[in-house]
Amino acid sequence: MKKTRILSLLLVFCLMLVSSTTAMAANTQDVQVSMKKIDVLKNSTLEISHSVDGFEYKETITNINLFKDSIKRAYPQIDNYELGKTILLSLGDTEEFIATLPREKVIEAVDYTSAIRTEVYLDESENGELTEVTREQYLQSKELVTLSDYDRDETFGDLVLKSTAYERSPSYALSGRSYFTIRGEVEWVGFPNFQMNDLLVISSSGNIDNNYSHYASGRWTHSLGTTINDTAYLYDEDGGDGKLISLSNPNIYGIGAEFPLGTGQQSQVLVDKVYCYYGVSCQKDISCQVSYAHAILAWNPSFSISSGGSVSFGGLGIQRQTFHANAFTLYH
Repeated sequence: MKKTRILSLLLVFCLMLVSSTTAMAANTQDVQVSMKKIDVLKNSTLEISHSVDGFEYKETITNINLFKDSIKRAYPQIDNYELGKTILLSLGDTEEFIATLPREKVIEAVDYTSAIRTEVYLDESENGELTEVTREQYLQSKELVTLSDYDRDETFGDLVLKSTAYERSPSYALSGRSYFTIRGEVEWVGFPNFQMNDLLVISSSGNIDNNYSHYASGRWTHSLGTTINDTAYLYDEDGGDGKLISLSNPNIYGIGAEFPLGTGQQSQVLVDKVYCYYGVSCQKDISCQVSYAHAILAWNPSFSISSGGSVSFGGLGIQRQTFHANAFTLYH
């Protein structure tokens, strides 16, 4: 009788433990973050400044670590994925973009402490060449025109080239070194006239971070609305080759993603967005830059990067157009 009672008490204790653990897991997963409340925390902690230099738009954000701490105080049970997502949303990324990121890239945002973002806007003329336009001109064209409004044979696309550098404090950080994630993005609106293979390159005067997961992703959209997605990891067993994207690094000073602008018969599926993540570390101030080469004739895409972080594209000048976003300094 006594043995039966002890077993009953143990069973009750186990059920209580399982119930408590389940409730804690549910609470962690079911944290509902109020973006109104987050905006209040953002306005009281983040330091955000904007500037325009010619055609280039620049945004600087500091105190991300303080912002993270304030979110954790407001939502003690929030997990790292939701925390990273909340940080990225507050830094300007969209729900749609964040949904395309691997889980580890969202969680990585928990380690961010500051950010610098620059944007260059390009418009394709009737002869197929790209020219720089202002931020206002680009945003206006994006608001007024949808993909279905474009005729492949008669209209041309706009393009934005984005550079974002995040200072971060990874778990494997060594004393005396600074660590950064540099994200380069190219986004087309409409159908570009020339639909061959292009290159998106991220370079710096720092050293590649061999502990980092360097990554590229792309999305191609059919005129009927269907999409194709592709990814590539530099250190994966495929050697950086996805089905459409090829990610490579000629040396320790940067990486480049080669990708087609159109696929299928007569380029039925055309590029929408391609982006890369590159990790770098340093023991002194460094410069970094995002560059883009757009093919306008048959071109075998190639590039090289100097120890100072400057990019050179192979091939004849008449085969492609090249654009270099303004280099910016990352401070050790």
